Amino acid sequence: MNLILISHGYPPAIVKAENSQRLEYYKTLETASVKKEMEPFIDLIISCVDDSLRSYLNMIK
Repeated sequence: MNLILISHGYPPAIVKAENSQRLEYYKTLETASVKKEMEPFIDLIISCVDDSLRSYLNMIK
């Protein structure tokens, strides 16, 4: 997934190792896989990409 994001000019989606975000990742991934409900997983990935981008932008300020 991160290779696809990077090849399209986006930063990687880094899912934090914190228990709450990691658990949310697994939950949304399972929902996408089993129930074919992609939106919660996509929203989580968007949030992770947004966090990465903000981090990168803060580094170059």
